[in-house]
Amino acid sequence: MKKVMITVLGADRPGIVADVTGVLLQAGCNLEDSSMTILEGEFAMLVVVSLEAKLSVAALKKCLASFCKKSKLDMTVKPFQEPLCTLTVVPPKNYVISVIGADRPGIVHHVSKLLASREINITDVETKKIGKGERVVYAMILEAGIPINVPIPKLEEALEELGNKLSVEITIKPIESLTL
Repeated sequence: MKKVMITVLGADRPGIVADVTGVLLQAGCNLEDSSMTILEGEFAMLVVVSLEAKLSVAALKKCLASFCKKSKLDMTVKPFQEPLCTLTVVPPKNYVISVIGADRPGIVHHVSKLLASREINITDVETKKIGKGERVVYAMILEAGIPINVPIPKLEEALEELGNKLSVEITIKPIESLTL
């Protein structure tokens, strides 16, 4: 089955998700994976969709281009590449890592660098400035897949040390699995 990754960007307004997913449905696409958010008034969407066998990537691009022009949205369509091989590994355990404190440059970089140095994959990140004036607090929530060979107490210790250097509080908690 053909898959494409679609990005959508534009000024936020009610109905964008319904409009975009409606066009994709009419074109013969099925949403497989998505992430959507609003950043300072701008809507951002990433979706992976599978295409009906009769729908070409070129035809989908043409359909979406017409819709985007009317909707004043920027959109890209990229063929999705499946991995050439899949490794059989023990799946990581998922954790949420929160960072709260005074805003300063480099927080995301330093936290993500520490995680990367331990082969920890960040699967989702959200950051916000909360408050106004001198009472602004920076908040970052990360979801991460932590390999089973990473000792959590040592990771907690490293995160606490980094938090002290950055003047932020960093906590880590396991995400309980959802069974459907």
